[in-house]
Amino acid sequence: LAERIQAAIASPSTATTRSTPRRRHRPALWVLSTGWAATAIALVVLGVENQQLRQDKLQAEAVVASFSQPQNQLYTLTGTEDEPEASGRLVIDPAAASATIATYDLPQLPEDQVYRLWALADAEPIFCGQFNPEDGTDISQWPLPDPGCASTPVQMLVTSELVTAPPEPQGTLVLQPRS
Repeated sequence: LAERIQAAIASPSTATTRSTPRRRHRPALWVLSTGWAATAIALVVLGVENQQLRQDKLQAEAVVASFSQPQNQLYTLTGTEDEPEASGRLVIDPAAASATIATYDLPQLPEDQVYRLWALADAEPIFCGQFNPEDGTDISQWPLPDPGCASTPVQMLVTSELVTAPPEPQGTLVLQPRS
């Protein structure tokens, strides 16, 4: 038995001298495929944002074009004590019977409230539509519900009202003509 042990020590067995092939991990390939996936996601996000910016640009260009039409009526509105930082630019297009308002620093209202535009002609308020900006600066456009909204001269006012309120000014005055 001692001879066998001596022989085994002197000549190592073939099982220990053979090398077993090891699997090599390819971390570079995994990192590369993860990078491509992240790049693809970033490109999709950028594409969506780019489309939104294009739509915003087209809307802004349409508003600017409406300001330059000679038949359109332009109004500059300022905030009241309830919304002192707010302001707005209103365009009434009598030919299209539409209103476009660009508001600044006018907060978005809860779902049960809206801003309503009123024309004061002969001291009688005429309901001219409603809107609710999505953020502090927003552009809203709608058809005018009454031809009196496009008549001149009128004074334009904006109030905050409950959605369920009748079309009579009962709420808080938030924008008024600049004096």
